[in-house]
Amino acid sequence: MYQVYGIVNGVTVASNKRFSSLKNVDKYISKVLEHSGKEIEREYDSIWGHELVSDYHTRFIVSYIG
Repeated sequence: MYQVYGIVNGVTVASNKRFSSLKNVDKYISKVLEHSGKEIEREYDSIWGHELVSDYHTRFIVSYIG
C-alpha cells in the first residue's frame, strides 16, 4: 500500500491518498501533472518518503505504508 501527499501550484490535491500499487500511484500523478501542465524536474528520498518535485509550489511525496 502506498500513500501520496501532493501539492500543485500551492494547493493540496492529495492528502494521504492511498493506492494499492506503485503503478496506480504513477497513473494518478501523471494525470494530475498532465492536467496542470507541469513536469517532474527532480526526484529524491526525503525523511517522509520519495519526493517528486516540479517547482517550489508543486510536489508529491510517495510513502510505502505496507
